[in-house]
Amino acid sequence: MTTADNANATKSGVSVSLSEGIQSYFDIGEHTISVWASAWSGREQVKVDDQIVVSTRNLTGLKSEMSFPLDGKTYQVVLETKSILRGCYSVSLFCGNTLIDSDEGAYPATNFIWRWGWKGVVGFFIGLFATGFVVGLVSALIAAGAAQ
Repeated sequence: MTTADNANATKSGVSVSLSEGIQSYFDIGEHTISVWASAWSGREQVKVDDQIVVSTRNLTGLKSEMSFPLDGKTYQVVLETKSILRGCYSVSLFCGNTLIDSDEGAYPATNFIWRWGWKGVVGFFIGLFATGFVVGLVSALIAAGAAQ
C-alpha cells in the first residue's frame, strides 16, 4: 500500500484500551463518523469528517445516546456497557430507528482475566485463604513460644 493509498484508506471497527479509550468508526456515504469515549473521564465525542458534532460527559450511566444531523437526516450513536466486569462495550449507529452498523469490543486485560472463568476466581480465593491460614498459624506459634 502506498502512502497515498494509506492516506485515503478508511478506518473501521472498534478498538478498546485503557490508555486510548473506546474508538469506533463508521462510513456513511462519503462521510466518516468516529466515536470516542474516554476510559477515565467519561468524555464522549462524535466526529463527522474529523469535526466534533457532539461532545458530552457520562459518568453515571451504562448507556449513552448522542444525536446529530447529517445530510438532512438525524443519526444517533448509542454507547452501551454490556458487562462492567468483563469490560465489554458496544457502539451502534442508527438513522431514525434503523440500525446502520454496530461494533463491539472489550478491554484486553479484562478479557484475559475472565478467560480463566470461575476456576481462576475460586483459585484466587483458595490462595488467599491458604496464605491467611499460614500467616495465622505462624503468628499463633510465635505467640505461644513467647508466652512460655
